[in-house]
Order: sequence, then structure tokens, then C-alpha cells
Amino acid sequence: MRQLCPTPVKNAGVALVKYRVIALSSKVAASHMLFSEKMSKLILHATSLTYPVGPTWHGVLILGPSGIGKSDLALRAMQAGCQLVSDDYSCVWVSGDYLYAAPPETIAGKMEIRGLGIIGDTQRRPMTRITLAALAQTDPVDRLPDAEITPILGQNIPTIRLNPREASSVPKLLTRLRVA
Repeated sequence: MRQLCPTPVKNAGVALVKYRVIALSSKVAASHMLFSEKMSKLILHATSLTYPVGPTWHGVLILGPSGIGKSDLALRAMQAGCQLVSDDYSCVWVSGDYLYAAPPETIAGKMEIRGLGIIGDTQRRPMTRITLAALAQTDPVDRLPDAEITPILGQNIPTIRLNPREASSVPKLLTRLRVA
């Protein structure tokens, strides 16, 4: 993981004064972040979902390069009971000892569905507490993987790897969210 060192950007607006593109890890090099010092938030290239587990909602960040199937996985998970928080980009921050995600204002309530375009007014929750990171990959997933974490804003988020094109990816995601 590279060090987060904000770099000034010329003509930056009031809300976002400094940016620095970094990779979460060498294995997720295509998942980029923007840092906003003024708001103490990150904008991640990630889709965020939330799932009811008892009386609480458990959130997941689906991370991976463009075109890997993050939105398709999210669409299928929504059919299985998840609610969309944000498609493609998620604004994350820490409050207390928890990481939270919400959509950037410009894409709130919208989802890009390949072959259909951008769909608005999807059923969604305005924010969620993140309890899991799912790294989308096309490489085969280990049968018995070691425990993995993804550090985001100083929080160690439990992590799983999924091939979003596999039929079992949604049941695997929901199973892991239930125990997060």
C-alpha cells in the first residue's frame, strides 16, 4: 500500500482542495481514491451496497477495475435483497470506529446497467456502515483463502475476493455479509 500524501491541485474548488490518486494495494491497482482534506472523505472507485442482517444493515464496498462487473454483481445482489448505496463511486469517511459510505451527490440514486444505460430512482439507502470489502477479479479465487483485510482511512476492513461473473458470487457475498 502506498502512503497517502495529499498533493495540491490547481483550480480545485472549495469542497475538494487536495487530491492524491493512490492504490489500495498492488493487487487492486485499478481501484483509485481521491482525498478531500476539507471534508475528510475519500471518493473510491467502488460500488457500495447494504444488506439487512437482523436489526442492522451491513455494507460492502465492491472494488475492482472498470468493466470487471461491479455493477452487474450489484444488480444481482439487489435482486437478492441488497439495497444500492452508490454505483461506481462511493464517498467514504470514518465516524467513531466505523467506516461509512454514501453516494457522491451527482450520482445518488443512479445506476449504470450495461446494455440499458443509466437508470435513475433505484431503491437505495442514503448511506451504510461498511463491514466488508469485496475485491472483484477474473482470476480464479482460492478455495480456502487466508483472512484478508483492506485498510481504508485507518480502518481494517475484512475482505473477500470474488469473480463477479460466477453464478455463486451473490450467495457468497450474502453469506459473508451475514457473518461480518
